[in-house]
Amino acid sequence: MMQDGRYLYLFLLGKPASGKGTQIRRVLETFEGTSFSTGDALKDHIARGTELGKRVKSLIESGALVSDDIVMALFKDSAQRLVPVKGRALFLVDGFPRTIGQYEMVRTYLCEQDASYSFVYFSIDDEVILRRFAGRLVCDACFSPFSTLSSSLKEKDTCPLCKKGALIRRADDNEAVVRNRLAEYRRSTAPMVTHIADTEKGYFAEVDGACSVDETFTEVRSLLEKQRIALKQ
Repeated sequence: MMQDGRYLYLFLLGKPASGKGTQIRRVLETFEGTSFSTGDALKDHIARGTELGKRVKSLIESGALVSDDIVMALFKDSAQRLVPVKGRALFLVDGFPRTIGQYEMVRTYLCEQDASYSFVYFSIDDEVILRRFAGRLVCDACFSPFSTLSSSLKEKDTCPLCKKGALIRRADDNEAVVRNRLAEYRRSTAPMVTHIADTEKGYFAEVDGACSVDETFTEVRSLLEKQRIALKQ
């Protein structure tokens, strides 16, 4: 059992558009907690002008890749700034780690912190991913994603969440770019998922990411409420 006053680090893994971000929003409507994604952390540090943000901005402007060390520093910073809780709370991690090297860094940190953690993998076929991207819209103000496949929303509609931005179709949400991202996922991330499934036996669960949002959430909620996924202590 996870002790009160501690966070469960729940790492959500899966292909692009497998539903991780949507499920994070649903989970945080039901359970206490917060979330981390590399993209959001990058934007936050750049906006606040932190030393880490300045390093990241310099790398991005020069066209260089953000190193594993910097991504890990972003993760550690977010983890160390978690607000203390009296009961139990979730720290939901979206799409990180992405490689076996990143996983080993994360695992070392979690062991040093004596943290409770588990992994949830969203399983989904490539063709479903391609359909989702074809129907995806994003708010140009709050960056929340929406789908034309499961709603009547359309381009240029006002964002139903922030009520400020307009829904747009991102330039990189095209089939060629998405297929390249999926190929990169197979090269770098899929081997890590297999490695985690083998290494973290009992602390790894798989859910069907191709189901509807409600069906997938029911499965994720069941994992958390019924403790069908073990808590690594």
